[in-house]
Amino acid sequence: MTLKNTLINLIFAITLLAGKNLSAQDTKTPNWSLDLDGNIKWLKQTSTGMLVAYSSKGLFGIDPETHKISWQIKWDVPITNLEKGLSANALQEIQSTPFALIQEESSMLSKSQTSIINYLTGQQIFTSKGSTMSITGTSPLFAIGAMLLQIKQDKKEYLVLLDLATGQERWRTEIPGVKRGMMGSMMSLAMKASGMSPALETTLDKDSNILFASGQTLTRYNGKSGTILWQVKFDEPVGHVEMSENGTVVYTGAGRNIMGYSLDKGTAIWKDPYKISGEFMYFVPMSQNTLLSVSKNGLTRIDETTGKSVWKKANTVDLPLQSVEFLQDGLLVLSSSEKESQFDYMDYTGKDLWRKSYKTDKPVTTYQITSKGLLFANAEEANVIDFKDGRDDIWKRRIKLRGRPVISIDRDRNTMLIYSNDKLYTVDLGDLSNKLLAEDIKFKGKDEDVELIETRKTGYLLSSSQNMWLISYDGKALYNKFYREPGAGKRALALVGQAASAYGMVAGTVNFTKNVASAAGNTVMGNETQANSNLRSANNSYSIAETSAGANSAFTDMYAKRYKATFATKDAQYILTGIEEDGLKRTGLLKINKDTGSENGKIILKDLTPVYVVDETLNALFVIVDSNKFYSYNL
Repeated sequence: MTLKNTLINLIFAITLLAGKNLSAQDTKTPNWSLDLDGNIKWLKQTSTGMLVAYSSKGLFGIDPETHKISWQIKWDVPITNLEKGLSANALQEIQSTPFALIQEESSMLSKSQTSIINYLTGQQIFTSKGSTMSITGTSPLFAIGAMLLQIKQDKKEYLVLLDLATGQERWRTEIPGVKRGMMGSMMSLAMKASGMSPALETTLDKDSNILFASGQTLTRYNGKSGTILWQVKFDEPVGHVEMSENGTVVYTGAGRNIMGYSLDKGTAIWKDPYKISGEFMYFVPMSQNTLLSVSKNGLTRIDETTGKSVWKKANTVDLPLQSVEFLQDGLLVLSSSEKESQFDYMDYTGKDLWRKSYKTDKPVTTYQITSKGLLFANAEEANVIDFKDGRDDIWKRRIKLRGRPVISIDRDRNTMLIYSNDKLYTVDLGDLSNKLLAEDIKFKGKDEDVELIETRKTGYLLSSSQNMWLISYDGKALYNKFYREPGAGKRALALVGQAASAYGMVAGTVNFTKNVASAAGNTVMGNETQANSNLRSANNSYSIAETSAGANSAFTDMYAKRYKATFATKDAQYILTGIEEDGLKRTGLLKINKDTGSENGKIILKDLTPVYVVDETLNALFVIVDSNKFYSYNL
């Protein structure tokens, strides 16, 4: 089972519950419980497994491993507005850290508490103390024990460097003339929707000073005092920042121009900016002191010293560039629009390896690189492209699809599974042979269709919020189950993450410069040494990132433990459905054995407006009963 699929199962379980004044068949009493202060409005689980509960009295941190309240925060300002309006979305984790931003986005709550907390310990490292302000971006800098905040207050924007140990401001400086573009606003909204705080474009250089890109300006701040060491202005918004291997040169792009600047003085090291085709996106550090410049319209490889292209000409694409894969013989590029997609394959000198681009009539949603060719799927077809010539004649017939396909990988059998339009296909990733495994897979219920495919001991489990079908490896239906919905609106959140069930789904630009230590890209085929020879070893900013991770070891240990646990095989599916008990119709959570389809337990939920969380990693249900009692049930 892939991590994505496991997480989607968790989403299904979390969104399929209701329960207050809870009683249980098989589990009459909770296995542990706690009394909390105030009326609990919501309960949320962080990426480490720590639970955070909110009431009018403040926040509570609950450790499901120790069964104890780890901490409580009581705010020292009036929070009548918060009691009515603070939502679970107001708690936004700061990615790859144990910190969370607590901030409601409603203007009605502008004078409510804005805080940053360590959700493992309950330490408040920042609080607005009721003043009118908002935090618009965060950047943890563990290597210097600090966090950089961008704050909007009194119609001005500030950068604030916060000491993580004391919670005190080390320095604050105003950012003049900040303008928020549409793309930046959309990215911020997307981050918030995912439960994560928007990140700042920040780089910590070798001298522990801070490079900060904002709008059309790149600024180097003294890390100790916040004074400006130098500043460079551009005609268009600044993009990604990259460092030279020795950390003495800064490379960036703005619009269609890219340039290198000395770290010491901020002076241009090239005579003129290099003009690229299309808007600059990011760099990938390459071997021989070169950078791969990636724009929305294509790629080119730049000599870091001279600022000239080492390719005869840039390799351009016809559609907006989405992803780049580093393979043994070259670079595989996917570009897509809302209507179509295009694959291009070029060597490391920029020369096309195919006579022409391979184009599809519908946007590609999934692709898988194999030793025989490139397997892809979209809303119309699944097909294979031969890496040798870019043709699709490996299969005599393509697999015809309709609508968004659901994809999964059976790693034990080296097989891709493709579901579409009531049919399940298998593709052998070794020889690329394919077959129709099963058909007439008809899920019952309104708007019900396959959302997830999981490999089991005896076959493949296809499931949605209310249906389960187990198909044997030879295509026979071993069982199919349908459980009616308990009422309207119960599964509104169950569809969140449906699209992510596709393995290798294309979801936007892949920025490999963040993990380019030994090999960029998701897949390196054949001789890794040959592919790696085109990539530069870990650069300075990456080394600093590793140092930061080490400084954050408590969080990374907990996160890694939970991350590994998500790969464990889960033998039960949890489905919310209507249940009759003592002649009364109630809502219940059923525990269904995935391999047999049998019901192994149920919890009757007597209230339809619960506060709850399901932790599938711990196989536990956490629910608030009678407003302030926290119950934990084993599932």
